[in-house]
Amino acid sequence: MPRNTNIVRILRDYGLMDDRGVGIRRQVVPLMREHNGVSPEFEAHEDYFRVVLPKGQEAAPI
Repeated sequence: MPRNTNIVRILRDYGLMDDRGVGIRRQVVPLMREHNGVSPEFEAHEDYFRVVLPKGQEAAPI
């Protein structure tokens, strides 16, 4: 059972996850790697969960 059903509904509507919550592994991580060459960082603590989305390397000017 998700903690925040609103977030689940929004992510599902955008096709970023399904009801089982596999969007992080199948969508977010691969898209981050493709977009900027780095993976998101996840930290699980006793009272909170932190996600860091690094900017990666800056794109070279054209």
